Amino acid sequence: MATPWPGTLPAYPRRDLGWSPKGNVIAFGTEVGKGKRRRRSTYDSELWSLSFIMTDAQLAIFKAFVRDDLKGGSLPFDFVYLRTGDTYRFSFDTDAPYSVAYFTPLEHLVTLSLDGEVL
Repeated sequence: MATPWPGTLPAYPRRDLGWSPKGNVIAFGTEVGKGKRRRRSTYDSELWSLSFIMTDAQLAIFKAFVRDDLKGGSLPFDFVYLRTGDTYRFSFDTDAPYSVAYFTPLEHLVTLSLDGEVL
C-alpha cells in the first residue's frame, strides 16, 4: 500500500489540471524498409499535471511529505480524485517532480508532474 496524500494538504486540484496517455510504443529500425513498432508493455498509465494553491504552512507540509514519507519523491502515493471518487496511485516525474511559483503574498502555486494509474 502506498502512502496516502496528507489530509492537511488541499484535496481539490485547480481546474487547470490535465492528463495525457503515456507513450507505450517502441520503434526500432530494420535493415530494409520501414521500421517496426510494437507495444512496450501492458502497463497503462497517464501523465498528469495537478496544481494546488498552498499556504506557507501547507507548502512546508508538502515538502516534508515528499522528502520524508516519499523518500525524496522515489515512492508512490495514493490520491483520491474527489470529482470522480477514483483513487489514483501517483509517482513523481523523475525530471521535474514539482514546481513552486509565487501566487499571492500568502500563497504558492504548486504544480505536480505525475505518472498515475487508477487503482
